[in-house]
Amino acid sequence: MKRYCYSKWDGTQTWESLDAEELFDELMKRLIQYGDISWALEQLMQEGMTFSFRGFSIKGLNQLMDELRRARQGWFDTYNLNSAFDEIRGRLEQIVMQELESVSRYFSRKYTQFREELKDLKRQCLDKGGSYAEQIRQREERLKELFKEETERRSTLKELPRRLSAAIERLKSYDFLDQEAARKFQELLKQLESLKALERFKDKYGHRFRGAEPLSFDEAIELMREMERLDQLESALERGDLDQVNMEDLKRFLGIDSFLSLQAMQQFSRILEEAGYLENRGGVIQLSPQGIRKIGQRALRDIYTTMKRDQSGRHQARLTGAAEPKLDDTKIYEYGDPFHLDLDKTFKNALARGAVGIPLKIMLKDFEVHRTELSSRSSTALLLDMSWSMAWNNKFPAAKRVTLALDHLIRTQYPKDNLYIIGFFTVAVELKPRDLPTIDLNLGDPFTNIQDGLRLAERLLSRDRSENQQIIIITDGQPTAYFLNELLQVEWPIAGISPNAFRETLKEVNRITKKGIKINTFMLDEDPALVGFVEKLTKINRGRAFYTSPNQLGKYLLVDYIERKKKRIT
Repeated sequence: MKRYCYSKWDGTQTWESLDAEELFDELMKRLIQYGDISWALEQLMQEGMTFSFRGFSIKGLNQLMDELRRARQGWFDTYNLNSAFDEIRGRLEQIVMQELESVSRYFSRKYTQFREELKDLKRQCLDKGGSYAEQIRQREERLKELFKEETERRSTLKELPRRLSAAIERLKSYDFLDQEAARKFQELLKQLESLKALERFKDKYGHRFRGAEPLSFDEAIELMREMERLDQLESALERGDLDQVNMEDLKRFLGIDSFLSLQAMQQFSRILEEAGYLENRGGVIQLSPQGIRKIGQRALRDIYTTMKRDQSGRHQARLTGAAEPKLDDTKIYEYGDPFHLDLDKTFKNALARGAVGIPLKIMLKDFEVHRTELSSRSSTALLLDMSWSMAWNNKFPAAKRVTLALDHLIRTQYPKDNLYIIGFFTVAVELKPRDLPTIDLNLGDPFTNIQDGLRLAERLLSRDRSENQQIIIITDGQPTAYFLNELLQVEWPIAGISPNAFRETLKEVNRITKKGIKINTFMLDEDPALVGFVEKLTKINRGRAFYTSPNQLGKYLLVDYIERKKKRIT
């Protein structure tokens, strides 16, 4: 027999597991932007996200901190601390007055007693010839000491510091004459530490409490403790230290939605690891191979979903190479067609014709085959500008997204093609596909060495025997660095151009052109110096140049690549 246990409803029972794919999509956007997986994960937690297909949102840490600040401001606008110390001050004043009265009574009795004793001693001294003179002197000294003691006691009680905690500290060493006052003071002393804390609290925040509702000492202490807990929450959230967040406090201060949001954030890494997108190696979060592939796939999908065919130019492709099936498009078989049979549609055609029984009788007119395309094998070197100017106007994240998409496109749809990726700044380096999601601009090398990028591209392409070789350059600037006799040279632009870098780079273009390698340039800026350089490059190489914006780059580059690869056979 099954047994069920029911818990009290608290709102948390509505929680649903996070969708790993949508979560990874959000992480990918930030990873492409920031280039660091830990930083991207932190930004995702800072900003939060909305799950489109489920219709609920996860509040980010920034929003949670804003809500905590608003909660604190609500206290500031509601309460004031003007009377928070009145109770303690009144109790202390009562103790002091009670002790002063006891001091007056005590010393009044002592003075009366000493005066009577002195009178007796003086009479005896007169009657007996001065044998009590020393005793009289001692009594007079004692009387002076009593007067001094009284003066000191009254001074201590009447000249207490204005700060309550300091006044109580002063009386800790005072020897009370009044036992009831002493008892009351000991009770007051128990609250000294709380008093000190509240005084510090008032010193820090008192000027901000401008509300109309006064607070007693106990109420002020309670509010102070609440604010301390709220401060601890805010501090933990600000540090991103989610394990140190008191979840019950968060729910009490901000409600169940915020509680669920933070609970979700605590699961981000675990969910992505379990889905296979991230790996934890010795406490270091890294992208897994599956995660790297998924980023390329998502980048390609995102570009395609925003693509409009009439905005993209069409270019002739050479009709050589092997035919490949078009899996999403079919036709009735005709004599001479490659026999890439679609069994599912072929059986449906036979059934629609009226064929029955087993085995099913298939006729020639039932056959339906996948349409085919001619695909030429090619080798491409993509040169990605990583100089500091690419940081402006979202150029580099857009270029990186397109690079990821092109890499995934070639790996999945044109596996026989070769793609080499080169990053260029003051020098050029080859980039591996696994490094693409986390690459970032090289801000320490501000120059643009297109010449070195072209030299490296030519060396890599020379490994392949493909007749179709091309170089794609994505840049927003003209060359400002080059090698001369294998020595690196850098050159700030003069009157808009760097003439030596300009000249040496075009020499490399001319050399590459003689090897039959085409160069297509995608410009992300309309700077006249860049346009002039690319015009000369294109004239020498007879390649093509595209001016485009970061958000249109993917449409131009990917469609151009695909259109050059394929032509449909009907």
